[in-house]
Amino acid sequence: SERRTVRGIFNKAVELEVAFFNAAMKQTREMQEMGRLNGKIAMITGGTSDIGARTVEIFVEEGAEVVFCGRRENLGQALAEMVGVKAALIKTDVYVEAEVADLMARTVDRHGRINILFNNASGPRQGNGSIINNGSVAAYQAGNGPPCKKTCPA
Repeated sequence: SERRTVRGIFNKAVELEVAFFNAAMKQTREMQEMGRLNGKIAMITGGTSDIGARTVEIFVEEGAEVVFCGRRENLGQALAEMVGVKAALIKTDVYVEAEVADLMARTVDRHGRINILFNNASGPRQGNGSIINNGSVAAYQAGNGPPCKKTCPA
């Protein structure tokens, strides 16, 4: 009789452990399906080719709505059509401050906020031949960087 009681308690414990494990696995699967960027609004500069274009694709796959920019409108339109309604191109040259300000304003007007700013834009080397990344704070302070910092106050 005591042996049956112990066996019953053991069986119930195993049953609860299996139920807990199954619930945890279900929650893990649901989280993986949701995407790490669900509900986020991302803006990607230099998003029309190479690393930027692949970043647009990945961010959309992970659930973000993406506004991306670049100078090559034909590549950007093709990417936007391929990715679908969660990605939008706004043709922008990040070396023109007014265009960057317009990009920011249009993104916020459309989505209400920007959660992620991925500054991938590049361009020709600056006049002094600096190898400093054009998007870096040091480049900006040296007068070489694009105007994203001016138009994206923290």
